[in-house]
Amino acid sequence: MASRGRFLFAKAAEMQFIDVLLVTLVGVGLTAGTTFSGVGTTTESGKQAEADICTLSPMAPNETKSCLAFLVKYTYNATEGKCMTYVYGGCGGTANLFDSEAQCIAACPKKDAILQDSVDEGTESKDSKEACNQPLSSGPCFGFFRKFGFNSETGRCEWFVYGGCQGNANNFNSARKCQDTCGGSEPLTG
Repeated sequence: MASRGRFLFAKAAEMQFIDVLLVTLVGVGLTAGTTFSGVGTTTESGKQAEADICTLSPMAPNETKSCLAFLVKYTYNATEGKCMTYVYGGCGGTANLFDSEAQCIAACPKKDAILQDSVDEGTESKDSKEACNQPLSSGPCFGFFRKFGFNSETGRCEWFVYGGCQGNANNFNSARKCQDTCGGSEPLTG
């Protein structure tokens, strides 16, 4: 029965239905501690190791598929130290895609958020300041998320529509965070 489960897992991994399949595999007799290459390690409690999931990008770096589904998922953003919404196109993807915020939080505790907040309160890093010089970028996905970015032509933070994937670091959740990082005139929040 376990060999059948491993075969099913390999086939489902190709189709990117990992979350659903892991539940199915437990039902066919796989035990905790089983590991699969490319998916991460499984701890004795049956959870995948945090570092293997929570540090992954939601899409594999070499993923070139551009599917057109519009599925709102959750992904852990290690830079922000929290789970965030992500528009998933329906194919490709890594284990750092969750159906609910609760699943994301359970898999990736917010321990990094405390560290990130203390960094945010101090001097901004060189990388944060460099983000302000990047152009506003919606990215290639079709989501509709209101974000803020610094427009170097106008010298102020402005809202723009972020599609949910890729883009660049000139992408802030609030006008205040954008202005605190980049400075400039009063933000355009209209």
